[in-house]
Amino acid sequence: MKRIYFSILVTALISLFLLGKFIDLLFDSNDENIPRSEFVTERHLANGIRNALSQHAESDLQAQVEHYSRQFQINLSLEKKSNLSLSTELEKSVNSKEGLLIDLDPGVQLIGGIENHPEWLISYPIEHEQPIDNDARFEVWLTILFYSGFCIILLLWALPLTRRLSKLNRLASDFGEGDLSSRAVVSRFSYIKELEVSFNRMASQIEELLAENKLLAGSLSHDLRSPLSCLRFGVDAALETGEATKKDYYLERMDGDLTRMETMLEAFLDYASLERKRFQLTKRSTDIVMMINSVVNACYPLLQNANVQVETNFDFESDKLMVELDTNWIARALSNLITNAIYHGNNIIFVNCEVNARGVDISVEDDGAGIPESEIENIFKAFVKLDKSRTKSNRYGLGLAIVARVVGWHNGEISVSKSDKLGGACFTIRLPH
Repeated sequence: MKRIYFSILVTALISLFLLGKFIDLLFDSNDENIPRSEFVTERHLANGIRNALSQHAESDLQAQVEHYSRQFQINLSLEKKSNLSLSTELEKSVNSKEGLLIDLDPGVQLIGGIENHPEWLISYPIEHEQPIDNDARFEVWLTILFYSGFCIILLLWALPLTRRLSKLNRLASDFGEGDLSSRAVVSRFSYIKELEVSFNRMASQIEELLAENKLLAGSLSHDLRSPLSCLRFGVDAALETGEATKKDYYLERMDGDLTRMETMLEAFLDYASLERKRFQLTKRSTDIVMMINSVVNACYPLLQNANVQVETNFDFESDKLMVELDTNWIARALSNLITNAIYHGNNIIFVNCEVNARGVDISVEDDGAGIPESEIENIFKAFVKLDKSRTKSNRYGLGLAIVARVVGWHNGEISVSKSDKLGGACFTIRLPH
């Protein structure tokens, strides 16, 4: 919006300046081309009176001016030159044969000097209605020209803006009608570049959310089918058997199936509501060393059960490294990576942290089979599960998707590669610093 305000202001100032200069040129041209020929008679009459007055004594000038006024029925007057502030150029015009012609409202006034009496001037008002009317019409046309030019310039400025807005409106309509691929082509010369970028970001997020919801519904229906079938089998078996021991056995199995379904629904619903929680981030300066150690300590029960060792490596000299982040969410992302390494690794896990020119890198390496090349592209998508041969427990394919989402909230990056030290997978979180 700042760009729009700035461009409007610049356009208005430039248009006012250019139109003002153009109108000044027209006014100057109009002044230079005033038809003086229509004052020829008055000039000759005034020049004759000035020549006649120069032959009289100074004491008789006023009487002679009144005499000529009555004789020619004109309104002559005698003025002291000292009463007027005249420049050298204007004084030359006053003393010339033509005299000095001054535009008044209404009419004009002819002023001329008296040859033998340089301290006196004769003033001859001339009623001249037609030029005044012409000047008025000229000013009206100039006003119309000014506002018309200003409107045309603003129209030329607004034309690209209205085109971009119309195109963005069509894209929004197409998107609303189901064309989720509708995106604005952002130009660096666009007045609404920020709006177009925001629209593209919004469209991408909506498309991603719709795809995830569709995938959520498909995955949920697929993953619930198995425990529901087991539950139905247990109910039928419990109803058919007459032995109390078998009934208890079937009921226990059904309780396990219900627990499994409940856990699955909680995981799916938690991920479905994840996007709303991005607006509840509480970023603050956090000691990344302390946070990593805390997460590793919290994972010790899982490490002991899986008989897996963990080593932490901090590639910087300081005992502390302060990073602006939401501790709870980054800790959850790191915990998901360590948990993933426990399930897919064998004996040892490395948790590393280093600082470089691009930010702070936190990596988790395991000594498992690694990530197949065919799965790397989709590994951070929701409900994507690794091959069953690498799975030691029931998983829902949400852990790495949550990691990617949390890292994105922090304007960071998540990547996966092969561990050079352990040969398994190496997940790296890069946070800005």
